[in-house]
Amino acid sequence: MFGYDDEVLARLRTRRRRRVRVLVVLLELLLVGLVALPILVLDLAYRPGGLQPLLDRAMRATPVRLVYDDLLMLPVGSWFDWRTWKLEVRGLAFRPRDPKKPDWRIARGVLPLPELGRTPEGLRRLDFTEADVHGLVITAHQQRPPPSWEPVRGVELRAQRVRFHGASWSAPADEPLREASVSGITGTLRDVVYDTGRREVTGQGTLRARAFHSGNITLTDLELPRFDAERSTLQFEGTADFAGSLARLEGRIETFHVKPAVTIRVRLRGAQLDTVVRTATNQPSPVAGVLDMDLSVFAGGTRPRGGALMTGSIVVYDGAVQLPRSTRYVVLDALRILPWVDVDARNRVLMKTMRGRLTLTRGTASFQEVTYPAGKRTLRVDGTVQEGRLHLVVRLLPREDAEFRPGLGVVIEGEPQDQTFRLARPEDLLKPEPWRPFADEAERRQVARRLEDARRIRRGGR
Repeated sequence: MFGYDDEVLARLRTRRRRRVRVLVVLLELLLVGLVALPILVLDLAYRPGGLQPLLDRAMRATPVRLVYDDLLMLPVGSWFDWRTWKLEVRGLAFRPRDPKKPDWRIARGVLPLPELGRTPEGLRRLDFTEADVHGLVITAHQQRPPPSWEPVRGVELRAQRVRFHGASWSAPADEPLREASVSGITGTLRDVVYDTGRREVTGQGTLRARAFHSGNITLTDLELPRFDAERSTLQFEGTADFAGSLARLEGRIETFHVKPAVTIRVRLRGAQLDTVVRTATNQPSPVAGVLDMDLSVFAGGTRPRGGALMTGSIVVYDGAVQLPRSTRYVVLDALRILPWVDVDARNRVLMKTMRGRLTLTRGTASFQEVTYPAGKRTLRVDGTVQEGRLHLVVRLLPREDAEFRPGLGVVIEGEPQDQTFRLARPEDLLKPEPWRPFADEAERRQVARRLEDARRIRRGGR
């Protein structure tokens, strides 16, 4: 028929049936694969440690190892829209291969499947809509900047919103720095970007923390309504409880991923003076009172390790210096006779409202040019508390030529329970830094000679 005999037609029919069978088999295999692949992936994910070999292979050349305890698919969203799928990972840990680098561990994290893409610069990018992080624990092994390193080409991680619940950070003592920690961190960050190659973080939001400890400093109930990071440079504003008062904070930490330079403005009203001094010196304070202060804190950057500096203006109310019980009666009588010194029944030298400057360094608190009225005259108080030892100079300023005329003054020195009182020498009152005790007798004589030379030149000028 039409040029085909029965034998040719039979062969064509057989070949067509064979092709149909092959197509059917291929279609069946495809359908089985589409059904089996998710099951195999889920089986691999749900099996304890099932994905760990794949993670180890993928991160073999990276400076960190990623491990986890368990991975679960949460029953939310639609099976037909993968963008609604969410995963729960438990015991996720980032373990650096360098033992000096900090460890990160997340007790529980909930996050959607990421979208894959590339940045305009060609970096691989993982985009998450949001993430919830519970029990993040960052454990540092030292308190010093990381060694110098060159940025590499990494991966950019993005999240529209990240919520933290119960996070903490801690670091051991690393002389001259003491142990430090932050606990009870909660909050939300938005538009978070982390460049793994440059180690730079960007994000904005609000955070709060239950407590911050660094050596003797303890801040509680931190509230940071402004928390802005731009390429690992942080700016923040907020409040914290310190020394029995509410402190207002405003700060900037530059390049905290390399060698941070810290500048913080602190405004404190109604704080306990003895708590502030004890915080700085790690010793009981021989002075007491109520303190208002506006301080600037400088640390890190080009400053040496442990060389943080806090300096600014203060107002002291109800100031008092407790004299020891062993103070001789002749000294107490002499102090009570002085019209510009008040001593109460508890043997405390009382001071009126004073204004001046305060400088705090590690182990030292210095009061500089602190003045208050004494009738028609002015009293000036300069002093240093270092390792629990007090050096205090109380000077009645002359009505004129205070730069060259010493006036009258007293010096109180010693340990809290063993202080001495004496009339001040001219060099005690007129040296450039009267708040600092003389290093030795040679320095005292040198200052005395300079003062005498200055007086001689001044008299000659007249």
